[in-house]
Amino acid sequence: MAGAEPISIAVLAKAPVSGLAKTRLKRGARMLAALKASGGPTLVIGTDCPVMMPAHLRMAADVLRGGADAVVCPAEDGGYVLIGMRKPLAALFAGMAWSTDAVMAETRRRMRYHKLSWQEPVTLWDVDRPEDLPRLRGLGLLDEFSR
Repeated sequence: MAGAEPISIAVLAKAPVSGLAKTRLKRGARMLAALKASGGPTLVIGTDCPVMMPAHLRMAADVLRGGADAVVCPAEDGGYVLIGMRKPLAALFAGMAWSTDAVMAETRRRMRYHKLSWQEPVTLWDVDRPEDLPRLRGLGLLDEFSR
């Protein structure tokens, strides 16, 4: 889309990558650092959502371009697979009980408290536990050697 506001995308792996590799920060601190480093609206995604498609990223970017403070794609397990913000807010990441089914609910509570506008365009699933592997295998994304 010509003239559209650029949106950065930061990809965070379980092991730190790129410029964040040397920081050895915890998950929330790495996410906040990625948001701050971009200098503008940014989407932060992990590497554990095999059903995340370019259309999801475009949809989330359009939410930010539309003026929302934040965009979040919840995960079916109670976390989220994508968070995007126009401006970083440390309070969304500090002291979060990561890897629990309460992450999305707590994120919503914090966004309400800070009077942020946000949208949740789509709920997806991610791979966090061994129980998630059959679903991944069902997509043909695990080979015979991973059983």
